[in-house]
Amino acid sequence: MEDRPIPELISELIKHARMERGLSQTGLAMTLAEVSGQDTVTRSEVSRWERGKRIPTRHWLRWLSEVLGLSLERLEYAATFSRRFRAVKSVTDVLPMAGRGSAEPGAIPRQTSNEVTINVDHDRNTFRAPGAK
Repeated sequence: MEDRPIPELISELIKHARMERGLSQTGLAMTLAEVSGQDTVTRSEVSRWERGKRIPTRHWLRWLSEVLGLSLERLEYAATFSRRFRAVKSVTDVLPMAGRGSAEPGAIPRQTSNEVTINVDHDRNTFRAPGAK
């Protein structure tokens, strides 16, 4: 059986590795600037990475690997997982009933008291594609 890495968010991975090494966000940014020879990374950028607002590019993943002592493969896997998680999360923000039963794609939630319900027959007839029978 093939060992698969445990999915982890890049934001959490960076934050925990930074803290384990006793670096502040500023310290990490300064170290990255020093080893990469580029002063374009700032404390604010590190903060965005750690809050999941941005995902480091492959360029920065390489330098993060060196500075934080993590494998590039692990960082890339976490970055890929985070991108997919972000896409799924944005879908669930739009469709609050996602993951709650099996709603038909495109169905519109109906608010009744505190429960979200779906009237599939109504939605199917109301939102029929042009030319559909």
